[in-house]
Amino acid sequence: MPATWHEALVFGMPSKYMDIDAGNAYVADQLSDPRVHGLALLDPRADEGSLNRLLEEGGFLGFKPYHALVDRPTEEVSIVDMVPRAARRVAGFRRAIIMLHVPRAGRIADPRNIDEVCELCVECPNVSVILAHIGRSYGPWFIEQAIDRLRQFPNLYYDVAALDDAETIEVVLNAVPSERLLFGTDLPITAHRGKHLCVNRQCIFLTRERHPWSISSETGGALQLTFFVYETLRALKRASGKCALTRGQVEGIFYGNARALIERAMAAVS
Repeated sequence: MPATWHEALVFGMPSKYMDIDAGNAYVADQLSDPRVHGLALLDPRADEGSLNRLLEEGGFLGFKPYHALVDRPTEEVSIVDMVPRAARRVAGFRRAIIMLHVPRAGRIADPRNIDEVCELCVECPNVSVILAHIGRSYGPWFIEQAIDRLRQFPNLYYDVAALDDAETIEVVLNAVPSERLLFGTDLPITAHRGKHLCVNRQCIFLTRERHPWSISSETGGALQLTFFVYETLRALKRASGKCALTRGQVEGIFYGNARALIERAMAAVS
């Protein structure tokens, strides 16, 4: 039997109910495996020296900011709150990766989010900014409002983790080179069976089992649904076919594009 082969870019659970330091320490322990690379959960209160030591001593390749880690009401959080100036300076110096999950109800279509993503890309040209879930665009309308401004930045990448809408992916592929699209799993969340629905700009989780955060049938388990991560694969396959991507471009989306970002970040600190 062939040996099991995998690589991963991982980070801890970004939740205000979790211990950020403990989460980062756990991930740092896993980085002794050369197939595993990590991002540090970003505490926006940390100063520049602390953040630099965190990346240096932990072996992290960048930061994972998140709105729940900011000490403000969620609906008021901005990207500047999530990625303050100290973090930007450290990330820029180290040519690091920032995995950005945009805040606010409007997702990437929110005008403030668009402005602040653009500002981040301009202010940190050496940083690889990854727009997680294509800016939380579980339907095409959201990214359609932003792509004309975002497409100009060569350091902005688009991650399709937990995104299962082919039309949304097509919007990106029709606007930027395929080298800026990245496959991701968003495991363990996408091990649930279900699909995203976007109706009148409302993003809804449809799941086989009933959860407080989703909709389902009155009888749990009655819906015939596969894993969220398989739905992402299905959407990528459809979008790749409609956009006539080559085998090499598809391989890049699934591996090569992300590998190039990781190698760039590793080279900056070696």
